[in-house]
Amino acid sequence: MNIIKAEAKDIDIICSLYEQYFSYYASLQPDYYKEATANREFYIKLLGSDMDAIFLAWDENKPVGFCHVTQKQTPPIEFYVSHRFAVLLEMFVTSELRGSGIGGELMEAAKSWTKERELDYLELRVLQLNDFARRFYERQNFDVTAHTMRCMMN
Repeated sequence: MNIIKAEAKDIDIICSLYEQYFSYYASLQPDYYKEATANREFYIKLLGSDMDAIFLAWDENKPVGFCHVTQKQTPPIEFYVSHRFAVLLEMFVTSELRGSGIGGELMEAAKSWTKERELDYLELRVLQLNDFARRFYERQNFDVTAHTMRCMMN
């Protein structure tokens, strides 16, 4: 197992993994997600950003997962306590290796990136119905701080 920070040369791998991620989430929540083709230009731009990182997991020379983390800042409004923080936007491990420890290694990469930048915390969103992921994040010491609620209008 090897975790690396992705570079522009990894774009084909990133796009392939993202397309698997899109398909997985489309199967979990088809009302909100659909299968799609990864936008190469978007991910190339992300890889050049100093506010983002994509980490790739490799198992025996085969890419088997990724996570995308980005740096954020609370709005400059007096009401908010000022924080610089990281958001784990996406994490994915291929179905055949889910539960094998790869997610934990990717999470460690995201946490290390957050600590190296001296950010206050790492946060994420997880689908309510994704029990596997919610249990994983709880084991990684994430606590619920808010609930996203939605009222459909049709």
